[in-house]
Amino acid sequence: MLRQRQLDYITKSVLPGPKPTLFFTPDHILRLRREWGPDRLRERLAEAWRGFLGFVDPWLEYQHATMHFEVESAYRAVLAGRVPANRAHILTVRAESEK
Repeated sequence: MLRQRQLDYITKSVLPGPKPTLFFTPDHILRLRREWGPDRLRERLAEAWRGFLGFVDPWLEYQHATMHFEVESAYRAVLAGRVPANRAHILTVRAESEK
């Protein structure tokens, strides 16, 4: 529903050039899975991921947080603009039942 409303808004806007279309990643992945099959899609994604990691590994710093106070601290730091561009936060929030 939301995607349709977004697309309606975009197509009713007066923009120069070709008619805009909404790109939605899950739909794109499902289409590729149908066209290539699940094994080929998995291979292609793994290949692309390895290429991406080769590019970012020399400069990207990963910081993983699992404790609620760590997750909140990382979130607040991002909001405040205190996180350098070379830091990627991986935040895992556990459900109350998993503690």
